[in-house]
Amino acid sequence: MPIRFDPLAPTVLNGDVSINVLDPDGNPNMVLELNQPWSLEITWFIDGPTVTSLGGTWEVKAFLESMGPGFENQVGPTLTKNLVSIDASSTLTHLVYKDTISVPAGTPPDEAIYRVTTTVTYRNIFNNRMAMAGFTTGPMVQFYSPV
Repeated sequence: MPIRFDPLAPTVLNGDVSINVLDPDGNPNMVLELNQPWSLEITWFIDGPTVTSLGGTWEVKAFLESMGPGFENQVGPTLTKNLVSIDASSTLTHLVYKDTISVPAGTPPDEAIYRVTTTVTYRNIFNNRMAMAGFTTGPMVQFYSPV
């Protein structure tokens, strides 16, 4: 589900972030086994006439929030992606990025329903966090122990 990217300069730069929850076979799935690894495929873009003037890196993180008591934390590693590492579908004014966060089996530690939240934040060439970020809230994912 795309969520609006909050840009540095809204009149000349905008974008979106979306995610897919993938089972161990790489298929989109919202019901996952606790004893299997899974992943999040994150796609985001920025567009506008100033996109090629930006430099620095993206920092991508994923979190789970339990619906009720339970595990609430970051899942998988924090990813860092250089702004020039664009997807082949990019153009001069529309930069597309894709990456995957791999999450090990046993995360989360218990059966429950969780909301996935993903953040994509921007750091300039001096590694300073800047006022540009994208977020997704959702989807809901159920984790269960197989019989």
